[in-house]
Formats: sequence, structure tokens, C-alpha cells
Amino acid sequence: HTSYWLVTGVQTCALPTLVRKGTPVQFQLVSNPSMRLQVELQALEDGFLGDKIRLKNPESGRIVMGLVIARGEARSF
Repeated sequence: HTSYWLVTGVQTCALPTLVRKGTPVQFQLVSNPSMRLQVELQALEDGFLGDKIRLKNPESGRIVMGLVIARGEARSF
């Protein structure tokens, strides 16, 4: 497991893993003021904020790429 570190001035802190391999992820297909469409997928790898990760649809077996945007959430890019 790779850790990422954020360095700001003289302070250093570990960035949190927002998505863990094997856990469910809410994948946003469409998100705008009038509509939000999402589906639950399974993470195939860990992800930090801004990471592009592989996600699997457990029903179809289809694999897509998603951009990690929050804990347990990703969106298309």
C-alpha cells in the first residue's frame, strides 16, 4: 500500500485513503443541479483524492475508471 504525503511549508501530513479496495463506491454518472444519477460499484484498488481508479460493476462484470472525489465516492472523467 502506497502512502501519499502532503507537504505545506514546514508541516507534513498523510493524505487519507478515501476508497479502499473491495469496498462499495458510489459512482456518479451525472451530477448537475437538476439531476443526479449514480450507481454502486466495487473498488478494485485503493484511492486518494484525485486518483483515477478501476471500479467494477458486480452485476455485469464491466470495469470502468473513476476519479475519487470523496470518501466512498467517485465520478466519471
